[in-house]
Amino acid sequence: MIAESYQDSEEWWAPYATPNQDAPNVIIFLLDDVGFAQVGSFGGLIETPNIDKLAANGLRFNNFHTTALCSPSRASLMAGRNPHSIGLGSHALTAMGFPGYNAIMPTSAKSVANYLAEAGYINYALGKWDHTPLYEISQVGPFDRWPSGEGFQHAYTFMAADVHQFVPVMWNDHTPEPYRKSVHLDEDLADRAIQWITGHKSIKPDLPFMMLWASGSMHSPHHAPDSHIDKYKGKFDMGWDKAREEIIARQKKLGIIPANTELTERIDEIPAWNSLTAEERQLYARQMEVFAAQMEWVDLQIGRVVAELERIGELDNTLIFVTADNGASGEGGLAGTFNETYVLNGLQTPLEANLRHLDDWGRENTYPHYHAGWAMAGNTPFRYFKQSEHRGGQQDHLVVHWPDGISMQYAFDDADAANKKQRQYYEMFGNRAIWVDGWKAVTLHANRMPWDINLTQPFDEDKWELYHVAEDFSESRNLAEENPEKLAEMVAIFDEEAWKYNVYPLYDDMIKRLGSQQDRLFGDQKEFVYFAPGAVRIAEKSSAPVKNRAHTIETQLELLSRRGALHPGVGAVARGVDEREVQLHQNSELWRQRRAVCERRESGRSRDAADAADACQHVFAGRNLRCRARYRHAGVEEVHGSIRV
Repeated sequence: MIAESYQDSEEWWAPYATPNQDAPNVIIFLLDDVGFAQVGSFGGLIETPNIDKLAANGLRFNNFHTTALCSPSRASLMAGRNPHSIGLGSHALTAMGFPGYNAIMPTSAKSVANYLAEAGYINYALGKWDHTPLYEISQVGPFDRWPSGEGFQHAYTFMAADVHQFVPVMWNDHTPEPYRKSVHLDEDLADRAIQWITGHKSIKPDLPFMMLWASGSMHSPHHAPDSHIDKYKGKFDMGWDKAREEIIARQKKLGIIPANTELTERIDEIPAWNSLTAEERQLYARQMEVFAAQMEWVDLQIGRVVAELERIGELDNTLIFVTADNGASGEGGLAGTFNETYVLNGLQTPLEANLRHLDDWGRENTYPHYHAGWAMAGNTPFRYFKQSEHRGGQQDHLVVHWPDGISMQYAFDDADAANKKQRQYYEMFGNRAIWVDGWKAVTLHANRMPWDINLTQPFDEDKWELYHVAEDFSESRNLAEENPEKLAEMVAIFDEEAWKYNVYPLYDDMIKRLGSQQDRLFGDQKEFVYFAPGAVRIAEKSSAPVKNRAHTIETQLELLSRRGALHPGVGAVARGVDEREVQLHQNSELWRQRRAVCERRESGRSRDAADAADACQHVFAGRNLRCRARYRHAGVEEVHGSIRV
């Protein structure tokens, strides 16, 4: 009420959103490319004591399903919707202009973080966030599909499918962080989580938080500190066939799978371990040692965050989930690779090339992925891998650790409770499945393995399989020939669900899907100009499309002398370069020799542009500046470059 005098007036303040008094904190530890059988408490051979401790004091779910790929699984987890209903029918990188695939979530299906924020929660996102289209990842956004647009007040993320764990490319909210060396990104993520949690509970102890802690482990690159790699030396020399046998025995002993579960046959594409040469076995065992080391390392970081919750008295008031976005990845192919770029270009890495990097496997000068045989073992007892809609691709571990007195779902109270779900479709890159009342029909499109990214085939040529998963947990007995009517019924139901949830149109040419975005974004644009110091962290999909086409790169540089004036001759480098570094080069004999090359080039006495470029590269090699263009003595204020395609 407002009157003329303060004494007769009454103050009013808009109330803050206040959560219920018993509202818990929530942490989702979301791992990457971790198979059903790669966690110790799910029968795995890797030591994961911190996740296992949460499982021992909580619940383990053995019927948790994902979309079989990272980007759509993460978006679906946050939105609580089918992936095609929110535009993420496949990876954001392969977006198409159809409702099920455009990577544009409708405002009616935004992340659960938005609703928690409205209820008074503070939300934090750390680590992997890769369902924002790459062409929207820059300082100018738009930010609708960034963590900030999804209800997270704070974010420390890498906005891509994977990241170099020792030299991470990170965003602090909307600002690109400088490149830097790290012990390992997972340690950084744990440090930041601890900093945020303790700060939050110091300032607003009664206010709950929700945290998405999304490690890039165990996606390629498989990176781990040497201390952990050495620990697993020799522990996987038995090979993937023996590992699968050991894992399924553990799973049955733990009660993670039904006692009558059959181990699926090793697929023909994966060689028997005992058929390999000694050289191959040595290489592939090393690949798994590094993977295991990284898995234990990320478990250690999860343990650090949980220990901090316990230290400040918040563990009993925090609902914790631990899971992954899809099954173990076979994208390393039939040799593994020291450099994931081979895989992304549809190539298999030669054995000799891998062997040259054996001693450094898992260190910062490699970007490795293991052999698909280890992914097969990681998905025991199932067959196939990430991308497949068989259980090997889309069934994951789920651990839930909850605070005292909190009841979340019917399954918490009754392990034998009937499944309330009636039917569920699945689709990923043309791989399709439908589950209805304990039955599942599934097809592996074109019989395509995850390393065969160039393979296409008409969809009506796909062969459907049928499994009674209520009795056949591992999908080991294909009943399609025995029950053709049931199979036809299931396929018809898939078609109904596909139309309902924007699954159509199906399109399997991933190479064309990846390439079409830049054509759509840039049209006939021929010139792209970039200015320092702001033109940094430009995602590939929003940068000049130079692949598979002739192009010219021109660069203008300004070199500041020790006193900040233009240095005669080279006329080249950006402001912000350390002047002490410039002076160091100027005082060297090699600097003077190469400066003369630049001067001759500028005065027309030398036509060797390569010499000029080499001179400038030498001067600023320590700043990672690489110039392969023509250099002009121009009085420009700052570096700028242009690319003509």
